[in-house]
Amino acid sequence: MQADADVAEASASVFTVERYGRFDEQEWAAVGRVTRQLLALLGAEEALDEAISTQAAVLGRLLNKPGSNEAQPGEEAEAEASDEPDDDPSKAGGTTRSERTVYELPDWLPDQRAELEVRLSASGIDFEWDGDDLLVPAEREDDVDAVFDGIVGAGGDDDSDEERYRALTELFASTGRLAADPADVDRQEAVRDWAGIVGGSPLLGMDEIDWFRIMSKLRTLLGVLDGDGDIDALGDLAQEMHELLRTVV
Repeated sequence: MQADADVAEASASVFTVERYGRFDEQEWAAVGRVTRQLLALLGAEEALDEAISTQAAVLGRLLNKPGSNEAQPGEEAEAEASDEPDDDPSKAGGTTRSERTVYELPDWLPDQRAELEVRLSASGIDFEWDGDDLLVPAEREDDVDAVFDGIVGAGGDDDSDEERYRALTELFASTGRLAADPADVDRQEAVRDWAGIVGGSPLLGMDEIDWFRIMSKLRTLLGVLDGDGDIDALGDLAQEMHELLRTVV
């Protein structure tokens, strides 16, 4: 499966890490966090291919950051500068800064930035970093906001964590109400609203596998809410989501 290939590629980066240039303490901590999350996902009893692929890609991006594979003493550089145009898909070229939307992310950690890059690339969104500022084409702003929704809470403070804990409790209650009457539009909107707050990295003290399982089920539920509106499927998914949340609230 694709997840196996992603893990293999990330593993190759880990086993050749001595060839890389220096990483600072924050970068090594990020590598450790992502590796731990990846190992936890691989040890899960159920298949979590999407989460595994994402974390493997994040780890690979962290270990292959620009400048991290500089030639070590005694080694010759293998690549020469090219006169050909740079077609790197991560460059939001062809537009000026005024034609792009700027997101200021000074508090984001290396692994959070790497995950953002992975998700932007997967969505086909050009991007460029200008220090701590993320630059994206202005016409893709809505798409970028949707990507951020998947990793909201990155770089958050204690107040935002407290808000997400409260939202998780409210989501538990709202999914129970939706399961009882999946055709109720107000109940559907309540689930959407609370889901938009709880999403992101695992909350402090929460098991990572439980969190990935919850987020996977939540994405499926939201997909049905925004899709064809199959009431039977919506009711069943809301009940499953409710029972899943019961274990953590």
